[in-house]
Amino acid sequence: MYSILLAVDDDRETADHLVDAVGRLIDAVDRCEITLVHVFRNAQISQRVSIHQLASGYDDEAFDHQIPVSVQETAEALEASSATVELEFASGEPSSEITRIARARDVDNIHIGGKNTSPAGKAIFGSVTQSVIFGTDVPVTVCGKSK
Repeated sequence: MYSILLAVDDDRETADHLVDAVGRLIDAVDRCEITLVHVFRNAQISQRVSIHQLASGYDDEAFDHQIPVSVQETAEALEASSATVELEFASGEPSSEITRIARARDVDNIHIGGKNTSPAGKAIFGSVTQSVIFGTDVPVTVCGKSK
């Protein structure tokens, strides 16, 4: 089974690019497991939610933070695929949490969004993306907006 960590922030357009890229991988492998991760920067949360809980209007009083629309839409798009999908929410510094979860899940690949940069800046990643790339031995696929 091929295992992917898909890190989604609040940007819906970047999330769409991530879904497209992961969709091509899902089609290319026999079985695929995706851990959809969102890191809240200013919250104390560390929780796993099934895709069915999210689809059914997940409402837990202990979970008082709004799940971003980008995460909801990504989960809905992936639910229609043949992949097994699990959501994981964490809080703290995004790059540290992404690499921690990737290590704990022993994933084969990390997919993360990139920033829309100028042509000269294409070689420079955002701080979270760069930290994830340098913080793991796992291949990292960077997907993002194109100009």
